[in-house]
Amino acid sequence: MSKVQIGHSCKRQTSTQVGIWVTPFNMAVACVLTAWYVLLWPMFTTFSLRWVLLPDPSNSTVAIAWISDFHLRHEEVLNFYNSYVINLMTVAFQLTTVVVCSIAVSIRIVKMARKRKNMSNGAGVSASRVISSMEQKSGAAKSQLTVSTVASRASNRVVSMPRVDREESFIDQEALEEMACGQTKEVGCSEISTHPKNQMSKTKSDQKLPASNELKVIRMLLLVCLVYVIFIMPTFLLFVFQQLFKELREPRYMGGQLLATSVSMLLLAINSSANFIIYVYMS
Repeated sequence: MSKVQIGHSCKRQTSTQVGIWVTPFNMAVACVLTAWYVLLWPMFTTFSLRWVLLPDPSNSTVAIAWISDFHLRHEEVLNFYNSYVINLMTVAFQLTTVVVCSIAVSIRIVKMARKRKNMSNGAGVSASRVISSMEQKSGAAKSQLTVSTVASRASNRVVSMPRVDREESFIDQEALEEMACGQTKEVGCSEISTHPKNQMSKTKSDQKLPASNELKVIRMLLLVCLVYVIFIMPTFLLFVFQQLFKELREPRYMGGQLLATSVSMLLLAINSSANFIIYVYMS
């Protein structure tokens, strides 16, 4: 290979590798994470470390967190930003997104269930029609065989065959009748399985409707979203009450505020463990 061909092959490999990583989904995830860290950037400027000498008892220098000068200069703006943008707007956006997506997925599941039910009913009707047509064909074949048996019996009487030969001929006619009925049934089954319309409808239904395993996964994710909404809602309401009722920040309500904050943190911890329990239970 020449150097030009080697260069073209290397470019193709790099382009394929870049195409694998640079997809719309990956770009959307990267943009969401970047926007989240940009929104959280003012919170990282709240504190600063200061080195202080502690003479007793260790006589060593330790780092202590102090409120930064940047936060003191812009205290009102940063408090408003942390209270409304970070706590209220972000949690409200998360709850709204989860609820809307859950409702959309639930509606989709209901529609798929109805479609599956209609398809099963249609399949039952078509099967009954095929069975009736098969019965008509088998009835026609039986009538033809009875006519042939009557004619053969008449000919046997005219020729005056022995009794043993006539019984053997009757047995042969019954065997032929059973074989004919089996052939008609096999033909009917082959027509059902090899009919192009049935194959096309089967492939279309398989493409439109997901498998049962996928439905189980979707239901599991919906349950996870429901648990998330149940446990996050009290925390969101706590933030709302803190902003609506300013007197809750007074020192006399500090105990209740700490209790509510502790309960909200406990609910967040339960939400994290509930996801694992749901996965183990539903899998």
